[in-house]
Amino acid sequence: LIKTLIPFFEEEEELTMDDAIPSPATDLGGAFAVLYTELMALVSHPMQREEKLIAEAEEFINAVATELEWPPSKTENRLLEVKVEIAAKGTYAHTFEELETGARLAWRNSSKCIGRIAWNSLEVRDRRHVNKPDEIFKEVEEHLGVASCGSNIQSVMTIFRPRGVGEAWGLRFWSSQFVRFAGYQLEEGEEHEEANPDGIVGDPANLEFTQYLVERGLWTIPDKRTAFDVLPLVLKVPGVTKPFVYTLPDEWVQLVDIEHPTCSAIAGLGLKWAAIPAISNFNMNLGGVHYNCCPFNGWFMSTEIVRNLMERYQVQSRWMKAMELNPDERMIEMRIQHEVQVSVLHSFEKACFSIVDPETVGKSFLVHCKRERDNNRECPGQWSWIGGLVGPTNITWHTEMRDFYIAPQYEYASEPWMVTDLADVMGSHVAQYSDKDQAAQLDEETKAMDVPRVLIMFGSETGTAEAAANKLAQALRLLKPTVMCLNDVAGLDIVEKRRITHLFAFCSTFNRGEFPSNAQEFSTTEIPSGRLAGVKVAVLAVGSTMYPDFCAAGVALDKMLTAAGGLPVTTITKIDDSQGSTKPIANWVKLMERLVLPKHLAQAIAKRVGAAAGPPVHSIKWKLEQSSVSGGKNGLSRFEWPTETSCLCVRNTELLKNGDVNSRSTRQMTFQLPEGTSYSSGDHLSVAPLNSLSVVERFGMCFKEELCAQASRSGQCPFPSGSREAVIFQLLQPIEVETLDDGHLFSARVPFPMPTTLNEALQAYIDLSHRPPIVEALAKHLSSNLQRLNVGSLSLELTVKKRKLETLIGSILSDDGPVQLAVVERFLALYPTCLDFLEEYGELICTKKWVQRAAREATGDDSAVLRLADMLLILPRLRERFYSISSSPQKVPAEVSISVGVVHVATSENVKIHGVCSNHLSTLVAGQDRALVSVRTSGFRGPSSVSDPSIMIGPGTGLAPMMGFLQDRALAMSGDEAKVDPGDCHLFFGCRTVEDRIYAEQIDDWETEGVLKRHLALSRAPDLPKTYVQDLVKAEGTRMYELLMKPDCHYYVCGDARVANECFEACVQVLRQQGKMSRVGAVQHLRQMKASNRWQNDLWGVFTGFNETKPELKVKKKTAKTWLLSFVEDGE
Repeated sequence: LIKTLIPFFEEEEELTMDDAIPSPATDLGGAFAVLYTELMALVSHPMQREEKLIAEAEEFINAVATELEWPPSKTENRLLEVKVEIAAKGTYAHTFEELETGARLAWRNSSKCIGRIAWNSLEVRDRRHVNKPDEIFKEVEEHLGVASCGSNIQSVMTIFRPRGVGEAWGLRFWSSQFVRFAGYQLEEGEEHEEANPDGIVGDPANLEFTQYLVERGLWTIPDKRTAFDVLPLVLKVPGVTKPFVYTLPDEWVQLVDIEHPTCSAIAGLGLKWAAIPAISNFNMNLGGVHYNCCPFNGWFMSTEIVRNLMERYQVQSRWMKAMELNPDERMIEMRIQHEVQVSVLHSFEKACFSIVDPETVGKSFLVHCKRERDNNRECPGQWSWIGGLVGPTNITWHTEMRDFYIAPQYEYASEPWMVTDLADVMGSHVAQYSDKDQAAQLDEETKAMDVPRVLIMFGSETGTAEAAANKLAQALRLLKPTVMCLNDVAGLDIVEKRRITHLFAFCSTFNRGEFPSNAQEFSTTEIPSGRLAGVKVAVLAVGSTMYPDFCAAGVALDKMLTAAGGLPVTTITKIDDSQGSTKPIANWVKLMERLVLPKHLAQAIAKRVGAAAGPPVHSIKWKLEQSSVSGGKNGLSRFEWPTETSCLCVRNTELLKNGDVNSRSTRQMTFQLPEGTSYSSGDHLSVAPLNSLSVVERFGMCFKEELCAQASRSGQCPFPSGSREAVIFQLLQPIEVETLDDGHLFSARVPFPMPTTLNEALQAYIDLSHRPPIVEALAKHLSSNLQRLNVGSLSLELTVKKRKLETLIGSILSDDGPVQLAVVERFLALYPTCLDFLEEYGELICTKKWVQRAAREATGDDSAVLRLADMLLILPRLRERFYSISSSPQKVPAEVSISVGVVHVATSENVKIHGVCSNHLSTLVAGQDRALVSVRTSGFRGPSSVSDPSIMIGPGTGLAPMMGFLQDRALAMSGDEAKVDPGDCHLFFGCRTVEDRIYAEQIDDWETEGVLKRHLALSRAPDLPKTYVQDLVKAEGTRMYELLMKPDCHYYVCGDARVANECFEACVQVLRQQGKMSRVGAVQHLRQMKASNRWQNDLWGVFTGFNETKPELKVKKKTAKTWLLSFVEDGE
């Protein structure tokens, strides 16, 4: 090209010969060459950047694929997607799986961190969708809340959007940490008791940043300066000139006061430090995508704080004076360093905040290095930050390390505030964040927001998850969310049909990690790939840590939604129901509400629809059933399930020798199965319970005034107003419940089909028992309506009740967790069902005559404080109960049997409880009555051959599944496997007395025939010591050891989880005593049996609904915290 241009250059040379500075052709050629090179660099830069980004992305995706063991096809497909996205957009977006794994790998690869052993437990909060300053600052609070977990610090990273293409800085925190202390330079001659020898009060590391904020009017120095004034958080949003400044609320600025365990004078120095080291100004490079707004916290090593206090705050002289140390003492600095170290560790432990000491963290680092070597990875390490930091007495001091860079990685980032001059735009204005000026500072594109389209799904067995779903629906009611059970949205076609933008799923876990019944179809229906692309999803899983598969269904659901392309709003949240679910669910709902329906959007929607966002109003639309006009005289009719869907009860017999269905009774219930239905021994039977007619009538009498008033209005009721017959008459009328919300009238979400009679709804569909979510919902409703009562018209008795109720409600809605939990537990003990509560307070809250006239005139509402429609919306659906099947299909294939203990118990407040399902079953007439039952498959399976030895433990009705196994064994021994040598079968059964033995005759016959060896434990037999099944296991130690050591031995236990735990410990003791095993060895042997499916549990009957079992649950949870101790040798 230059050769072609030479003639033109020579011509230019001739034209400029007479100029003061001629232009030689050679110079022009050289200049052109430089210009051309620069031009080509500009032209090629985008392509080079794209190629570089693709190379980094390939390296990152391959690293993630290796870590997560992706199949090659998945890796190839993902790399293709990334390349296409880069070509189209100049960048690419990570999936949550990639984001979480990348963040964890970056921590693992960080050569300066000595505490990397916990890299795989980093909790990653994906907040890339959060762009507005108010929401970002709220996420900071959430981060600190998650990180502190009350006090036990969890490593957390909150990731906001990455730096965009062409952005110089992107979204950035100018603050280096969430909690940093200001630094002030004293004027000459000025004194301050907390100043260091350099005349600086506070943290010298933040001296320049403090001056920057003050000089530009971003922060005002407190009237009284201290060494530990917390600086505000400063956030810079791209496209907005002024930074946003936010002061953390006091409850999130968690500081630890430094004091000495033996020298009280140290506390007088006023030293303190932040409890959580949350770093906010580094960059995380994941495959060429830069996240420079991703605050992260771990926990402190005590040496870090010691260095800060001694090197920056220079507390040595003040410390020596407080402890009366001799400044001339040899190695005084080392002495002070030791004392400060002791004080820091003591102070953090006293404040219950996590902190590690140099010795512990040094050992853990070597363990981490060994793990890395075992995985064929070299562990990068910068010695000056690890061995050099903790000193020559630490185990890491002599450890050889090699510092090298591995991607993904955390990287240092420059400080934007150092090169940003705001003087020309700030003036005296303080860019303090507020709702008022946010709209003025953000551009129109940022302000505009489409109204989210929300789908709320739930899978619930006991109603907890469904109640949580309804709670979120109520919080988001301005968005008119769709609420459906998971089965009703299987395949998620509804997402495309209704253009859903946000999907929230609530799911409990049933049995052995299974989905609940109303989510089974969803779990087996494939969701097309990409169906949830761009849809924001969040999953709340409910479970109990008392069971091995904690929240397994919720975890599986979360994976399904993510695999379908869903963008997680937050990581899956797991709720432990055994520790109380009310508060965690409420917090989660509140968080989702803030994310999806921020205040400004709620106000905009309310303004647009012309509504004031008041609570919805529920009402009942009554219909008249002509055939029921005489119903009040004949009484309530019993609900009957349709013949085509129900099963005939063919046997209902008492199993106890002196059993009484009204006190102590165990029933054998047998049902005829529909044609084509099969089951296996060990499966479960689902039974739909019915509330009794007497319970339904009691409920109706609680709303006597409202029901009788409607009966009179109908003009068809032949009975006197206020009579029992009038109440029954109205209970037999069909109803529909409607909701008026924001001017729209629609069918309310109630737990029964509509229209249906109130009698049928109360019998078959409504659960009248109380649970914590129901108690809270009831308390909230009463709290907002009790003020409508006219106190002056109340009798003394009702006035006392009102005050008692107000106190009770206030405590239930208290923010004090332990107090709230204790009050709810006592409430459940006093009022286990809504009938118990309504019968005590019904006269006060279910009667409208006490509503004051002013309230009626102001609202036009003269109804009672608690109306029937309100109660129907609060109460949950009556759920199926599950029983272990106690029969074998080999014997009578068309029939299935269960063993039912009829429940009659009392709470700690001596309030009687009668089991709904067990008492319903006990009243069924064999050959006449039907029940709604269905088979549920279980993983609880008997031995595959009679030659396999087995140990069966089934106290009480825990014997049920063993009966099926034993029937299979007896039939096999007399049939196909008659010539096979049977293995030993030991049956351990426990009950109170001999009269309480169930299936006694059958078991005795089997023992005579050699089918089994029976071991009977009697806990309340006269003149005999109390004996439980675990005691018999220990007593049979030699034989049990021989059986447990056989490679084909099977172990089964069914019943209360406590019994299972005791029997587990008995087996461990047998193995240790008879086999001379260590505890670890014994436990490992039982684990191997479990891994080969030879150790099986079918744990039922853990009665957690009322507070008589709550202390046991608390003990179990406390024991679980020290579980590791049970694996330590005695005396170790």
